[in-house]
Amino acid sequence: LRRSGLPLQLCPFSLGAPHSYRARQLKLAPSSVASKQSLSPNTNPSFTTSTSTSTFSSSSSSTPPIFSRRRWSSSSNSKMGKGGGGDPKGGSQSSKGHPHHHPKGGKSEGGGGGSSHPQSSGKGRWGHSSSSGGKGASRTPWSFVSAVDEADSLGLLELAKEIPKDWVDFKHGGLKSADKMHSTVLLKMTGDDHFQRLLRVARASKPFEMHVSDVFCSRVDRISDAEVYCIGAALSSPGLRALKDKWCEEETEEQKKVHVPYNSEGHISLAYIHARCKSEAEAFADSHRHKYQDGHRKLIVDAICYSDDKGAIRRVTLGEGGGSSTGSAAGPAPTNSQGISSASGGDFVDIDGSVLEGGGQILRMSAGYSAALLKPICIQKIRAGRSKPGLAAQHLESLRLVRDVVQGTLKNDEIGSSSVTLQPGRLEPGSFFADPKTAGAITLMVQASLVPLLLSGGACNCELKGGTDVSFSPPLNFCHHVFLEFMKKMGADCQLECVNRGFFPFGGGHVRLYTSGLVQPLKAINLSERGDVSSIEAILSTTVALPREEEEATLKALTFELKHWLPATTSVKEPKVEIRLERASRASKIWLDVFVRTTTGCIFHGGAEPQDHPGKGGRKGSGKKGAPQNFPDMATALAKEAGTWLKKQLDTGAAVDEHLADQLILPATLAEGTSKILCGELSLHCKTAIHIAKIFLPDVRIREEKRGSLTYLEIDGVALCGKSKGQGQSQAQAAASSSTGKGRPAGEYGQSQASSSSPSAAAAAAASSERIALCSGRLSKAGDALLADLRNDLKELSDWFKVVARADVHTDSIHLTGEGSKLSEARADLAKMLAYYFGDSYER
Repeated sequence: LRRSGLPLQLCPFSLGAPHSYRARQLKLAPSSVASKQSLSPNTNPSFTTSTSTSTFSSSSSSTPPIFSRRRWSSSSNSKMGKGGGGDPKGGSQSSKGHPHHHPKGGKSEGGGGGSSHPQSSGKGRWGHSSSSGGKGASRTPWSFVSAVDEADSLGLLELAKEIPKDWVDFKHGGLKSADKMHSTVLLKMTGDDHFQRLLRVARASKPFEMHVSDVFCSRVDRISDAEVYCIGAALSSPGLRALKDKWCEEETEEQKKVHVPYNSEGHISLAYIHARCKSEAEAFADSHRHKYQDGHRKLIVDAICYSDDKGAIRRVTLGEGGGSSTGSAAGPAPTNSQGISSASGGDFVDIDGSVLEGGGQILRMSAGYSAALLKPICIQKIRAGRSKPGLAAQHLESLRLVRDVVQGTLKNDEIGSSSVTLQPGRLEPGSFFADPKTAGAITLMVQASLVPLLLSGGACNCELKGGTDVSFSPPLNFCHHVFLEFMKKMGADCQLECVNRGFFPFGGGHVRLYTSGLVQPLKAINLSERGDVSSIEAILSTTVALPREEEEATLKALTFELKHWLPATTSVKEPKVEIRLERASRASKIWLDVFVRTTTGCIFHGGAEPQDHPGKGGRKGSGKKGAPQNFPDMATALAKEAGTWLKKQLDTGAAVDEHLADQLILPATLAEGTSKILCGELSLHCKTAIHIAKIFLPDVRIREEKRGSLTYLEIDGVALCGKSKGQGQSQAQAAASSSTGKGRPAGEYGQSQASSSSPSAAAAAAASSERIALCSGRLSKAGDALLADLRNDLKELSDWFKVVARADVHTDSIHLTGEGSKLSEARADLAKMLAYYFGDSYER
């Protein structure tokens, strides 16, 4: 309600009307609940709703309604403004730039930040206006090494503390704090490939030692308005010199001097001294020199810090394995697969949102991997090449949904934002909600959140609103009958329920997604052979019932048209065709989905976009100009549109639907075993999915083999396990959880749970599903009010017992999924609930 801006008095979901089972359990006042008959779901008390109040009236009492307990995601940030509250460790640090002064040569180092001297000209090292870190400020990218660690291995903090305060010229620099004691690596890293080159060089380099070679006191020539001296320490590090030389190999001699403008291996300025104290300062340096040249003090540098044009600092780890060493420059901060982490200790993965597909696919894939592996991400240049760059409503809501599932923080989460950061917390089961307030595609929200939901360790249900069948996104029937079907083959327990269809431009769709936590890794999938066509099914969906006299003619026209493109090799004589009536608001639409199944288990989809019913068009975007004006002709046109795409796919010889291939990359890389997928020409979406997978899992093997016009993919998954309330974890995950106290560790994909023989694993494996078949018509012929109350009570039961209970209207059945004793307790309560709604003889 807070997100939607609606007043708290409004009850838009009819939560626990007085005649619901839960309200009856809560024992309303006798005047409100006189008898079971007065509470019958078939009798509707007066219920009126306005935008400001929600009022129930009863003939016998004015007792207010008791609303059901809704457990919307507790992981949502309490602050709903920009950034959603914010984690003090969740984002990149802002840097004002700290030029290091070269006291001997009169040159300064630094990354283009503002001068630290109040009377300076206000220009940075490269003549740009200095920045104080304000919004949108631009800096010159550079890289450096921090010379101070937690143990003060080089003793520089100890040395700085010995400098008398009355010597220090605070007007012209003062004392350097630990976080300002940087030694420059490379300056002016403004090229498009400079940062990526640093990553490559760092991965090829080993951690190196750094020593103090001298303690000096010298005049700072660049300060012209006063005579100022600097006490500092010169550094010695052949490893750092080698890294600089390696990076500069691709530069001309002239450019090398721009990036590395001096020959020393680095120095640290400790304090700026008044000229009147010159003699004492020189004596101080002389007296301490021998202590720091004995070679006993050394710092192990295992990372380079990179400051980008926004001042955000990232840590680039040296070596293939990453990690930190005792006495390291940056402390024991974890690193990700790219070797990047935030300066604040986070492990941020940088994603360029403009590459390849350059749109929502990058956002969804990155968010999915971020939540599954618990790796923070920073996505920049979001949809930079699109006509309307930045986040759109649907992308934003998908990211917020993933944020809620992973109990994380999301920054820059605004429509139009060109960059966003996601800091995961931990995955926990629960109830979640997403509504972009537009016709944003619900199916893309499912794609982004499904894997994190499965890894949450328990039963989840999501209420998703927006568009179910909109352009440039998978239609709901594809998601239901193709994508989720293959996810189930991989071991996922997930169900989709459509409450309401939604179309462009109003949206209004409402879908419920139910998942159960994985108790073992997803299984690899084999889609390496096409096989022969074994069945063809067409679903003609309509939001308004067809006239009885046209229904039969429409079915015949549709069947006749679909026969034209049946493959010659198939044994199928006639496609199966049905007309399905769907609920929708503010729309009179008709559309077609065709599914082709093969003998090897492949499924292909062809669809035609929703069109206005004959005579119902007339508004922009609601239908095609010159559309047929009767239902048989419209069915023929829809079949031609769907059949053209399906025939094109079947002619390639591929074993996977083109729109499915990219959606399988994420689960396949996290599955156990080798997935085999025979694709047509790889789509840009599929290439993008592979690109993102390799960023998050650089060690995962994805082999591509050209077979004529086809592409054969083999993907070796990492066998990532979910968790289930402390059960069902792999041994490696359990050990990491007990040592850190923070649940499943980031990026842990150790042993498969299937190999665990522990009692907890056996208990987790006991999770099961049940289907309760109701008498025919109990749900399919029920009124909307009864279904709303029943669904609300099922949701209450799900939240209370930590199971998933859902109603399947089309099959007149109730599905119940859970584990052990919880399932038994929920089953007993469910029996009472169904007896209340439908009488004692409710089962078929």
